[in-house]
Amino acid sequence: FVESVAVARAAEASGADALVLATPYYFPAGQTELTGYVQRICDELPLPVMLYNMPSLTKVWFEPETLAKLSTIDRIIGIKDSSGDLDYFTRILQLKRLRPDWSIMIGPEAMLGEALDLGGDGGVAGGGNVLPQLFVDRYNAFRAGDQAEAARLQRRILDLQQIYEIGKYASRHIKATKCALSLVGICDDCMAEPFDRFRAPERQRVADILRASFPELIGDNP
Repeated sequence: FVESVAVARAAEASGADALVLATPYYFPAGQTELTGYVQRICDELPLPVMLYNMPSLTKVWFEPETLAKLSTIDRIIGIKDSSGDLDYFTRILQLKRLRPDWSIMIGPEAMLGEALDLGGDGGVAGGGNVLPQLFVDRYNAFRAGDQAEAARLQRRILDLQQIYEIGKYASRHIKATKCALSLVGICDDCMAEPFDRFRAPERQRVADILRASFPELIGDNP
């Protein structure tokens, strides 16, 4: 709690506009405990808060009933859902009745189109670090009602998804993203401990996928 507040204040001092708050992990919190935790920490945080539902890693969900209670907190401005459960996503969209101003975002890129069709506000996509314009164009095609273009761009997003199939651990998503970013010259692929970056064979597979589907990104670079 104390460390999270300190990090939030450091983020504010560095120019951040908002914060992301996931459920505490390791010992799973009950929903009553989770509600109290969010209420208490929001009183201490200096910026607007986006809740983050990532139960595959934290082992705890923001249940819809809990979110309804938390919707009374003005500092909370929405939620990103990375559960991959569209039934859950559909249920939390009903929170718009309580907080029309909330942004309800999807995490998994492959579900972006379905989430928009259901009434979601957009996505927070890891692939957007590599191909930001692709995701902006996909969103704009939806807003314009251009179904053919939206479908074409969604297929391009699915092409990018192939890099996440490389490797066997959950960390492969971050490794693949960092690897792709290094291949296009944006940043190094260094990973935080205890994770290793992709080795040469995996790196080559990422390069092959990008070169086949997005040759404008890396061309003939190794």
